[in-house]
Amino acid sequence: MNRDTVRTDSASTLRLPIGTFADRQIDCYPAHLGKVTQQTERRSSPRFPIECSVRYRVKGIEESGSGKTVNISSGGVLMAIDRILSPGSRVEVEIDWPVKLDDGVPIKLVVSGRVVRSKEDDIALAGVKMLRYAFHTASR
Repeated sequence: MNRDTVRTDSASTLRLPIGTFADRQIDCYPAHLGKVTQQTERRSSPRFPIECSVRYRVKGIEESGSGKTVNISSGGVLMAIDRILSPGSRVEVEIDWPVKLDDGVPIKLVVSGRVVRSKEDDIALAGVKMLRYAFHTASR
């Protein structure tokens, strides 16, 4: 397997390099999610509050847009985006990953998934279940 692309499936654990954030340059910062309340976590995969630039494309109707991630887990991603997406829609999402390779090369996480929830209050939010994902080097 080469260093440019790491492929896995959604049954594998996505290991976020949290410990490397302090000693590397990053291009995104932890999301400020407002008031935090204490409650029991019922999800099988912990979510990490990471805010990164995101671009998405809805498959089949060729609709696309952009926004920011709100949080990421090994099973999905919550995005704050520019419009509401229909639950059940298949999407491809490109996330600018916060950690660069050792030689400073930027990478992106490319996710193929399905919108499992979507709502709009002040902003549009879409929850995407990861079906497949891969890391790719991004152009500088």
